[in-house]
Order: sequence, then structure tokens, then C-alpha cells
Amino acid sequence: MECRAAIIKATGLFALEHINYKLIRILFQYFFVLLKHKSKLTLMNLKEYSLLAAGILAASDANNQTVYQDINPDLSLTHDDQIWFNISTPLDLNNDGVTDFDFKLWGYSTYSGWAAQGYFIFGYAVPKAGHQVLIASSQSPGFCTFGWFAENFDHIANYSNGEIINPTPATGAFVHPENEFYNNQLLFMQREKDYFASTWYFFCTGVPDPVEQGGLWFDAEMRVMPIKFKQSGNFYTGWVRLSVSEGNLTVHDYAINLTPETPIVAGDIAGAIIAQAPVPGLVTTLSTKAYLTWSPVPDVYKYRYRYRKVGTLIWTEKYHTGTTKLIKSLDCASNYEWQVQTVYDNSPEMNSVWSPMHTFSTMSCRVGGEDVLVEDVKIYPTLASTQIIVQTTSQSQTVDAIVEMFNLQGAQVKSFVTNDKTFEIDVSDLPTGTYVVVVHIGDDEPVIEKVMIGR
Repeated sequence: MECRAAIIKATGLFALEHINYKLIRILFQYFFVLLKHKSKLTLMNLKEYSLLAAGILAASDANNQTVYQDINPDLSLTHDDQIWFNISTPLDLNNDGVTDFDFKLWGYSTYSGWAAQGYFIFGYAVPKAGHQVLIASSQSPGFCTFGWFAENFDHIANYSNGEIINPTPATGAFVHPENEFYNNQLLFMQREKDYFASTWYFFCTGVPDPVEQGGLWFDAEMRVMPIKFKQSGNFYTGWVRLSVSEGNLTVHDYAINLTPETPIVAGDIAGAIIAQAPVPGLVTTLSTKAYLTWSPVPDVYKYRYRYRKVGTLIWTEKYHTGTTKLIKSLDCASNYEWQVQTVYDNSPEMNSVWSPMHTFSTMSCRVGGEDVLVEDVKIYPTLASTQIIVQTTSQSQTVDAIVEMFNLQGAQVKSFVTNDKTFEIDVSDLPTGTYVVVVHIGDDEPVIEKVMIGR
């Protein structure tokens, strides 16, 4: 049974979560991001790396409102030599269960009919209504296909790490010659190699049997796609980092600036809030209720938790500001699954991914319910050498009391179930130090007391 959050609160350790280790944390997090993609780091030139390194140092005192999310594992689309293919993968930027962008590969490979041989592959980023991508002014060259496509395409801008993404297109140092943001379906990568017989020559804009490869995203590694994320009528600037190769598309990570219509640095996580999900703890259960606990997360606005009976589809989903929550009206003798995520802001709502799925089981059904008339619980002495006493003063006690003892690392060192109104805990075998005693009786909130053992 996990009471880590209760232990932290009882001992005053929660204050440690708020110590400003911001720069240290940023540097370590950025280092591990680089390690994850170390095979691709050689593709980053010195200028790009210098921009990022300078940004990390400069942002240590900045009030940065950017939320960064590393995708682990990466979202990947891989063409597997089908003749015709149309594959996609969704990206949910704020982890609210709604797809914000749909990345797609479409085309054919090794096709040999209709007097055509070779392949063509198109890549698309399809935004949700209202969301936008930034278009670069440079266009791909004309190419020869079946005549289904225009000769030229506006491509989504391809940014290096460290370049400025402006909410309003502009020109200047480290800024691409941009057109504007659009919210329609847009080509961002192309690679094609088509060979046509003479009967198909009139569809071509070049010479017979052309071989053309192009597009701003042709063989791009760890490059940045500028985006706008729309919520509650406001646009928020962000970026998505991609790698594109022949028949492959990978989405690595992304970030959103929570201040509306403000710039963001492409690929930069310096000073950003690093999105992370809480770690669910063990659950204390009764017949129809359960105490959920999870680890605290820095920079939290609130938490969102959800639970459902195993085998059902509908979640019960609610918000909570703390790290311990009593949920009620459960079915007795039943299995439940639950998750929790971090909410970093309310407008726009930006969340971490959901935690891994955890399960718990409620206790057996009880005849007559679980009513307990507990007037008080006393835990003493708070400075002990050999024993600690747990005493309840009640009119009636119809259910057992669950008594647990934890060290400051959150490890359970003692656990008992008793119906006695006075119960003695032998602590003579425990090392000296500070501990936490937690008493659960029926549906009441747990009683928590910090004690010290000294000799």
C-alpha cells in the first residue's frame, strides 16, 4: 500500500519539490533528449548547436511559458513496399484525446502498370480545424505524374534548430522567407521517380522518362515544422520536430508556447516546462471506496485522473489539485483500472501523456454496510524508543482498522489489521529516525502522524 504523497506532506518534504533547480533540471533533460537522438546529432551543424546551447544558458532566469513533450517512443510511418499505400499516424498535442495533426504517407512503390514504372511518395500534415502550419515561399519543381497534381507545391517550412518561429510571418536573421500560416491539408515532403512511355508524355512538364526528387523535406533529419495551435479563439505558436527519408516519416517531439501569438525558438527546450505524467501509487481500498495516490510533479496546475471498471468502456474522469483522492460509489468485490495525467495550464489546456495503466480491487461486499462511528484516533508517543500506541475512541467499531508505518523513503515497514480499540506497535526492531503512521478506519479519511524513534 503506497502512501508516498501522505509521507511527503506529513514530513514537510513537499517543499523540496519547489526548490529552484530549474537550470540543472533543464540541462539534464536536454542532455537525455540528445542521447535519445544521438545517432542523428551529427546532422546538426555547429551553428544550430551553438544557438541551442546559448538559449539554455540565457533562459535560466527567463519566465518561459513553453510546454515541451518528448514522444517516447517516436511516432513512425514506414512504407513497406506495398504497391499502393495510404498510411497515417495521429498526434495529440495537448493529450486531450483529440487528434490535432494527422501525418500521412501516400503514393505507390514499384508500380509497373499503366505504362508507368517507379514510385512516388507524398507526405502530408493534416491539421485539425483551426490549427495551422507555416508555408515557405519556395516551391518544389514541376514533375511528371499521371496529370493528377499541379506542377508546383507550396511546402511547409523546414526550420533548423534555433531559428525563430514568428506568429506573424516576417523576415530577418534566422527567419525563413515565409508566406503565411494555413489550415488546409498541405504537402510537406515529396520524392518521386516515375518513368513513362511515350503515350504518357503529354502529362510531363520535362523530358521523357523524367527522374525528379524534391521538396523542402527531402531527406530531412531532425528538422522543425512550425505550427499554430488554436484553442478558445487564440492561436499559440509551436513546433514539431520531424525526420523524413525515403518511405519513412518520424515525429520526435514538440513544444507549444502558452502565451498567445508569441514567438518560439525552433527545437529549443531551454526554460521549458518538461511535460511528465505522475507515477501512480498503490491504492487503499474499501468495499465501495478507494484512496488513489500519485507522485507530485513540478510546475503542475492541477491533475486529471480517470478510472473505470475492468471490462467497461466508459471512463469516470475528474480533476484534482492534490496527489491523494478518495473516490466513492464503487462496486464491491470488483476490479478497476485507473490513470492520471498532469495539467499544466487551463487555457490553453496542456497536459502530459496519461500515466501507465494501474489496477486495484475493492474489498468484499459487507452486510450492513461500512458505517463506522469513530470520534477520534490517537497515535502516541511521537518520540518513542520501543513501542507506539494507536488508540480509537468510538461508540462502535464495526470494521477493522488498517495500520501502516512507512519510512521517509516511502517503504512500508509495518502493516497490521486490527479490531482492537487500543493497539501497540513494536518498533524496537526499527532503526532510529523519522517515520509516518497511517490509520485507515472504514470510509473515514486516513489519520496520519509523524513519529520519531530514538534510543
